[in-house]
Amino acid sequence: MDGSGTVDNPYIVTTAQELYDIRKGGATPATTSTYYRQGNDISIPGLLADIWFLGAGTDKTYQFKDYNGAGFKVMGLTSGAVSVDDMGLFPIVSTSNVIIRNLGVECNLSGADNVGGIVGRTTATASITNCYSAGDISGADNVGGIVGYLLNSETYPTRRKIENCFALNRKIIRKSGFVAESFGRIVGALETDGMTLVNNYALETMLFYPDGDV
Repeated sequence: MDGSGTVDNPYIVTTAQELYDIRKGGATPATTSTYYRQGNDISIPGLLADIWFLGAGTDKTYQFKDYNGAGFKVMGLTSGAVSVDDMGLFPIVSTSNVIIRNLGVECNLSGADNVGGIVGRTTATASITNCYSAGDISGADNVGGIVGYLLNSETYPTRRKIENCFALNRKIIRKSGFVAESFGRIVGALETDGMTLVNNYALETMLFYPDGDV
């Protein structure tokens, strides 16, 4: 990738393989201080989509400081692995005070727990701004259009927000037969109080099934 990964010269992500390799289990994993900017729209091919959510949690965990989609989108992320937890473009994000911004994701995901279009689950405080998700999303628990499960921390009060995000998903479904606790159009579950949700919107025609697909 072009760039050096700094705030002034971020790595430029232009392919699905480069996006995949940022994760811990990839060929060129990032660090907690790495900056990225997307350079174009990215389409995830079927063979890569098939393995996007495979492996243990560490295999699909992302560590970076900032991912700037620069107004571009990621398409083609599709999975029907209904027994798999942690689904999203970024299945698990673990960096404290991480920022994800200016990004669109067009996906169709059907998983178990922690399913969201942008992020499946965070294990540290996150800020997600100016993003959108489109496509069908379903799961058993912690299911949301933008984020499935979002951990908060009082240590980082300025980074606890989802702001100016759009859930353009056609439908969001809690699977029939599951008694889920957390389900929402924008975010499924928040770990602690203090999260800021500002100027977020859901598609007016969204089919929202918190009690199972009818």
